[in-house]
Amino acid sequence: MNMTDEEMNRQIAEFCGVKYQQPTEEELASGCYYQYEPDYVNNLNTMHAAEKLLTDAQRWNYIRNLACTFADHPDDGMAKAVTATSRQRAESLLRVIPNAQGSCERQTP
Repeated sequence: MNMTDEEMNRQIAEFCGVKYQQPTEEELASGCYYQYEPDYVNNLNTMHAAEKLLTDAQRWNYIRNLACTFADHPDDGMAKAVTATSRQRAESLLRVIPNAQGSCERQTP
């Protein structure tokens, strides 16, 4: 996936209803600005919260995409999916959620 961690986090956050707001010049100049953005790429807990928001159809595609992450183990890809890292989960989620970069082409493995 050709996205930075920040881009991935932002798209998943938007899917979860967290809106990123660009700080104003005054906020940046004051040094007081803090933008909380969940770290889905590196945190399994936040990824779990995002996974809960998938519809049944999205969840099925997500699980299939996650299993395909372990293509070198096609017979037990589903079993290995439970050990997926938060990054692998984030990439799979971005393949199935609407409005994600290129998600229309990548909904199925």
